[in-house]
Amino acid sequence: MPTGRKRKKRGSQTDRKSNVPENAWSLLVFTLLSQISVGAFCVAEILNFSHSQEFGKKGLHFFRLYSRLFVLASAVLAGISAIFHLHKWVNAYHAFNNFRTSWVSKEMVFFLLFMFCVALLASMSWQKIDRKHIQQVFVMAGLLCGIALVYSMAKIYMLPTVPTWDAWTTPGLFSTAVLILGSLAVACMCQALLGSTKSSFLTEKIRDRWSRKTLPALVKVVMFFLVIGILISGFFAYRLMTVDAAGSGASMMGPGKQILLFFRIFFFILGWIFLVFYLKKLRIEEDIQGKFRGLLYSAFIFLAFAEISGRYLFYVSFFRTGL
Repeated sequence: MPTGRKRKKRGSQTDRKSNVPENAWSLLVFTLLSQISVGAFCVAEILNFSHSQEFGKKGLHFFRLYSRLFVLASAVLAGISAIFHLHKWVNAYHAFNNFRTSWVSKEMVFFLLFMFCVALLASMSWQKIDRKHIQQVFVMAGLLCGIALVYSMAKIYMLPTVPTWDAWTTPGLFSTAVLILGSLAVACMCQALLGSTKSSFLTEKIRDRWSRKTLPALVKVVMFFLVIGILISGFFAYRLMTVDAAGSGASMMGPGKQILLFFRIFFFILGWIFLVFYLKKLRIEEDIQGKFRGLLYSAFIFLAFAEISGRYLFYVSFFRTGL
């Protein structure tokens, strides 16, 4: 009899486990920081390419340097937080095994390749090494590795046995974080350079272009993807409500998760409001001296809190079914 019951328990498709992944906060920090670094790198390099044709590379040297240093610092902090997820640091090299079959291995390989490209580009900018073709190669390599990193990161969580994660909402949540926080981080960097007391290195044309066109365009991009992020959050919440938590008809969307969802939407709306005020200020008066930067920085903080709430909601929604 015990043997029969044991066999039935192992073979049951209704055997379910619900728990938060170990060291969820280290995973949260790693995913968010790496996604910010990828998003900021993509947006900053697009601006570098488009603006360099108009203003020349020399005029954009400081923006290029600071943006690459910011991306590198974010990636380094993300890597440190990933190490804390391991029980034994000496076993970190095991993450690179089985590159062909393991999305974790792909994630770590693409992460290190992305860091290498950014570090090399930052070093070239620091030393003022202007090798156009070499930089273009490593910018493209960094962009491809960054996109592959985010894709691999999403695939890690899309497990058939975890119905709350195995859906299009997982890459959707990760992609919106990349675009929202990455674009806003670059906007904050432009704003910081405009308002710097040592901003004489920026030509009047660059300062006017950033204040009139670049910053409003970046803010509008962020506001557009904020709407997408809110919609994806709604779909994710609906998925949690339709997942059977314990075979009893109970929804996965418990009170604790409702609070996290509320904070995510609340901070999204708060960030949206600050961005609207910032755009209105820019229309009334040019922000050459960065007088309105407090609105932009506050929006970034609120949206970062929104992504933290959403990412923690994602992790506490872990729920395994079947074998």
